[in-house]
Amino acid sequence: MPFFAIPYLMLLTLLVVPLIVVKSDEHIKKGVEAYFGVILTTFAMFILIPMKMDRGEYVAEVPESGIIGSVVEWLWSVDPPYNTFPSLHVSLVCMATMIIYNENRKYGMLMILGAALLTLSTFLAKQHFIVDAIGGCILAWLWFKYYFLRKIESI
Repeated sequence: MPFFAIPYLMLLTLLVVPLIVVKSDEHIKKGVEAYFGVILTTFAMFILIPMKMDRGEYVAEVPESGIIGSVVEWLWSVDPPYNTFPSLHVSLVCMATMIIYNENRKYGMLMILGAALLTLSTFLAKQHFIVDAIGGCILAWLWFKYYFLRKIESI
């Protein structure tokens, strides 16, 4: 479903929401550190477990003209189908969601909806497999629980 390339690109906006919602500078600092932990762990896993998304049969579904076709073409050019496990998109948006939910449950519930849409879009935009999203969620949860929560509890 080529349209889902647009929600997939939502990541950039969802990642900055903690900067707006979280009031404590220390919590923001620990959140950024947790983001970097997720990113470094993900890149290590890309090296250890290289995976590829085969888009072969889906290329025909992408419109040859129009905004959606251009967005998909651009997305696939900047985000090639390699290094899919775990999904960095999913892990980072899950981390942002947990940080916000920890700070403000109302905004956290809205972030859960955004994170769910983004996660769904990773499959429908043919960027990831389901196992990639599960791996991304688990990775984010581990960094949140064992790094972020411990660091803010010690403040």
